[in-house]
Amino acid sequence: MLHLANAQYEEKNFVRYTVKDGLSDNYITCLQQDDRGYIWAGTDVGLNRFDGNSFKKFYQGTAALPLLSGAISNLKLFGRHHLGILSKGGFQLLTTKDFSLLNYFIPDSTAFSTQLNIPWDAVQLSDQSFALTTTSGFYVFNKPGEIIFRHDAYNLKDVGKKRILYGREIFSINDKEYLVYTEETGLAYYNKEKTGSGSLIKVKMNGNHFCIL
Repeated sequence: MLHLANAQYEEKNFVRYTVKDGLSDNYITCLQQDDRGYIWAGTDVGLNRFDGNSFKKFYQGTAALPLLSGAISNLKLFGRHHLGILSKGGFQLLTTKDFSLLNYFIPDSTAFSTQLNIPWDAVQLSDQSFALTTTSGFYVFNKPGEIIFRHDAYNLKDVGKKRILYGREIFSINDKEYLVYTEETGLAYYNKEKTGSGSLIKVKMNGNHFCIL
């Protein structure tokens, strides 16, 4: 007979770290551990790397690691030595062994640039390109960081008139097809082997099945 019980660790088994110990902020938004063992902690006021003894802090103006924004919303691992940084300034891919950065940024000279570049999710596709959802739409960048597909669900004219919060999580069906969670209840379909405006298609749910419209 199998008996199940809730297991709880005692508080004495944990070590508490705060700004007094070198963290940039007490509120941690995300955590990841890279393949070298470093712990990366995102906060609203900077990125932290912990080596087991001390913290190294990085901010938007830090020369060694020039973040697009210090407000870090998520950290994602993309294979060996690669850490994805999602912040309120855009998406960056950090090579952790040499601190080189690739910026995946949607260029815009208007007041809408902020909404364009607040990412929700980033997924690496089979050809090393990246799919990105933001508050304003869905975008695909090639490996060097150039936009090769864009779907703008909102634009500058919508500011103050609509709730601008389009992109959510991206789910892989296979190595070429993806489902994109949009708004609060919507789904869209993306096939990376197709190009043009028709490659992001609305999806209708029917029970546990979905139909591409």
